[in-house]
Formats: sequence, structure tokens, C-alpha cells
Amino acid sequence: MVHRIWGIFLVLAVPLVLMACSGSVKIAAGVPPKPPADVASEVVAQGIEIYWNAVPGATSYTVFWGTEPADYRSMVNSNVTTVLLRGLQKERTYHIAVTSWNQFGESAFSDEQFLVYDDDVQNAAKYFAAGEELLKRGHYHDAKAYFSAAITCDPENGEAYSRRAFIYEKTSRWDLAKKDYSQAETIYKKKMSNTDPVKGAFLKN
Repeated sequence: MVHRIWGIFLVLAVPLVLMACSGSVKIAAGVPPKPPADVASEVVAQGIEIYWNAVPGATSYTVFWGTEPADYRSMVNSNVTTVLLRGLQKERTYHIAVTSWNQFGESAFSDEQFLVYDDDVQNAAKYFAAGEELLKRGHYHDAKAYFSAAITCDPENGEAYSRRAFIYEKTSRWDLAKKDYSQAETIYKKKMSNTDPVKGAFLKN
């Protein structure tokens, strides 16, 4: 009799355990993906290019942007990890964030990107000065945007590369810091090779 009762208990208990396990797996899987990481932005000839690392389990992404922090007035969906924003106004600042999607919903926003959209060489000095002022205040995120704008406007601006490398170093982005320091050194060496060591003036070709 005891064996029979124990057998009935097992018959009833095993399906319940399996259902519980199955239910827990279903709940764990039924969540939105994480937000995209390492979102980056770059001014190109056609506009602003946004790119990021693929998120495991994500099926699509949404890019948001606007001219004020966390106030996104425009958006575009994408099935790939890069988007080109067109039709933007020059000499304007843009704030950009990305979310990822799966069948269970949308992630939180990624870290916001701040970018100055311009490529006019005449504005390079203005952006560099703005970056210097922000750097003095310890506003690394905003300062980086202005130094990046100075570089976009004047790719031979070694000082802007050095300042941006310093910010990357302060924010533990060692790979990017090394890359910018190397670029700054290349620019400085190039300028030195075109300098008269006696007069200290740039030689004319």
C-alpha cells in the first residue's frame, strides 16, 4: 500500500516539476534585449553615421536623435547595426541614442551620443576653443564632441587629437586613446619635417 501511494505521488509530482521548470525558462526568455553597447557616431559627407555592436537576441534597432539632451524628436528603425542620418543642419549639435528590439519588446536607451555636425575648416578653431573650455570644467563627454568636430573640420589638427586622446585616457578608453595619440604624433612629425630648423618657420613648397 505504501509503495502504491509513493508511486502515485511520483506520477503526480514529476509533471508538476517539469511544468515549473518549463515555466521558469519561458519567463527568463521572455524579456527584451539589452541596450546596444559601444554606440559611436561619425560625421561623413552625406550626414552622420551611427554604428554599434550587435546585441545578442536582438532582431532590430531604433535610432533616436534630437538637438537637446534626451529630447528625441526623430527616429528610424534598422535591421542592421549602422544607420546614416541625412538632411541634418550644419553647425548644430545632435544627441543620439539607440534601442534594440526582440519579440518581447524594446530595450532601454543606450548611452547618449553627443555630436557637432559640421565639416567647415573655418570652424575648427571655434570648436577646439569650446572643447578646451569644457575640458577645464571636467565635462569630458561634451568636450570630446567639440574636439571631434574640430578634427572633422580640420583632420590635421594634432592638438585636437591630443586633447581627445587625453579624454579617452581619463575615461579608460585605452584603445581609442592610443589611436588618437598615435595620430597626433604622426601629424606633429609631418609638420616638423616641413619646418626650417634654423628659422623655425614652415617651408613653402
